[in-house]
Order: sequence, then C-alpha cells, then structure tokens
Amino acid sequence: MKVSRLAPTEINDQMALPLFLHAVMDEACSNDEEAEGLSLDINDTLIRRPNTTFYTYAKGDSMAELGIFDGDLLVVDRSAKPQDGDIVIASLEGELICRSLDMQNSCLRSGDSELPPILLSDQVGLTLTGVVSHSIHQHR
Repeated sequence: MKVSRLAPTEINDQMALPLFLHAVMDEACSNDEEAEGLSLDINDTLIRRPNTTFYTYAKGDSMAELGIFDGDLLVVDRSAKPQDGDIVIASLEGELICRSLDMQNSCLRSGDSELPPILLSDQVGLTLTGVVSHSIHQHR
C-alpha cells in the first residue's frame, strides 16, 4: 500500500465536540446535567506529540486485511519507537509505503498474503518514517 504526500499536523483552532459516555440515558437523568462539561477534542485524542506527528492518506487495498483501506486517513508519529506488529510508514527508494513490521522475521509485511514481504536486510534504501497510531475510515 502506498501513501499520499505527507501533511504536517496543524492545530489552528480547537473544536470541542460533545462526548456521550452512554448510548442511552436512563430515566433518572432527564436532562443534560450529567453530561454538562464533558467534551472531546479529536486532536487531543489522536495526537500525543504534535511536533512529530503528520497525516497521510492510504492509497490501495493491500492493507485491507489489517483494517486500513484505500482513502483512510493515517495519523503517523515519527517519534514512536517501532515495535513488532506495528503498522509503519517506510520510505523505500523514495516511495512511501504502509506495512506491518515483523521484527521476528526482519521484514515488512503487507496485509495482502499474496504480496511477498520486504526483507529489511535486503533493502539499502529503506527508512522507517513513523508508526501509524490511528487510521480513520470514512463510512460515507
């Protein structure tokens, strides 16, 4: 799976949205007093380190088996230490790709079992760019 051009994280204005902790309120809570003051800012939830975080879009279907689909927005942290099983963004000969890191076998794996793994030892022009912390899938 390829990824689109990188976009830096810019938080110009924070927008707090209501946060509903329960799908249905019980009869004892007839007004919004219990929920008053609770809000969620999506940036606070998705971005731990703004200075080292960027967004990019997924292109292609090779990571669909791992839950990342064409057009999904990826939140990538450049300062996160990659761990086995992480979804990472890598630069391979100048092209950005999205893969799963398999440290036990020293390779990057696609979500498509038909595609061969990329062996880390064979790839001189390979650089890990960051770890995908979140993928946001648009439903409509």
